Amino acid sequence: MNKIKSYRQAISYSQNKMAFELGLSINGYRQKESGETEFKKSEMLKFTKVINRFMPNITVQEIFFNQ
Repeated sequence: MNKIKSYRQAISYSQNKMAFELGLSINGYRQKESGETEFKKSEMLKFTKVINRFMPNITVQEIFFNQ
């Protein structure tokens, strides 16, 4: 399972709910989560802000760049 999906599931968000939060279509979000397309910098920041509501110390670096 990839890190993006793991973080989303850790906060009990569906793909549909996260897509809405990021202003993406569900298909657009699925492609990004699966790695078919890349997240834009602005989307990375929005994703991190959503995660931070539940996990305040998580950074963009941890989610998107650290292995």
